[in-house]
Amino acid sequence: MKPRRALDKQLFSVEIKLPSGKQKRIQELNNRQYLTIIKYCENEDYRGLSLFFDDLYLSKDLDIFDRLYTLIYVRMIFVNESLSFNTKENREVDISLSTVLDKLEQNYTNLNKRVEHDNIVIDLGLPTCSYFETVEDIFNNVIQKITINNESIDFTSLSDNDKKAILDNLPTTIFKKLKAYIDSLSENLLDIEVIESNETLGISEIKLSIIGNGVMQFIAMIYGNNLRSFYEFIYAFYAHITNGSDVFFDISPVESKILLNIHNKRIQDENKELKKQNSQ
Repeated sequence: MKPRRALDKQLFSVEIKLPSGKQKRIQELNNRQYLTIIKYCENEDYRGLSLFFDDLYLSKDLDIFDRLYTLIYVRMIFVNESLSFNTKENREVDISLSTVLDKLEQNYTNLNKRVEHDNIVIDLGLPTCSYFETVEDIFNNVIQKITINNESIDFTSLSDNDKKAILDNLPTTIFKKLKAYIDSLSENLLDIEVIESNETLGISEIKLSIIGNGVMQFIAMIYGNNLRSFYEFIYAFYAHITNGSDVFFDISPVESKILLNIHNKRIQDENKELKKQNSQ
């Protein structure tokens, strides 16, 4: 896996505190990046989406709770602070993503564990990836540190090939303990509520299985946008705001919406004034 791109100090960034207690600084999401995200979502390419987010925001040491929290936070700050649902009565209801972040903070559990066998000590924790293609991916990403004969290795910093080489040489007893740990994670983190049901508003409860690909499917759901609609939005922005300029792709989605709303309000005000003058 290639290293995550470094922060550009000339661009805006915000610092957030994650459920694990870690703090990290995240850089503003721009429309060029958002368009790429929409394409991954539209094609239901969850692995590609996961790799793209890894490159943008997610360092190797972040567990899956922190990863989910980070990506929801980015969506809330730089795209839209709310999540829209259509009720059975065909009404549109908005839910603040800050309530989803609160739920993750409340549900965060430190499930770190240490397993030992002879001269091998392995420190385990929540998976440090967002998408799992195989069971081996889960094994690779619950191991935090391996100590053999008092020599420690930071497992999260290793390449996939190096991880595989180490795992291939571990005794069967260790694998049984690893499997038991993963089974316990699956049991404890099977249905994490992120959105409460609300019968009055007609909103159904949404739960996620943290040890599974429901996380990336949820992320794709909250970032997803109709690709044609987004291209129409780009066209409107260029036609009315910055004809001949490429600024659209350098600003965030929320900024571009604000600018277009300002333009639309000005047009409405001018039309009202013109109508008022014509009626006199």
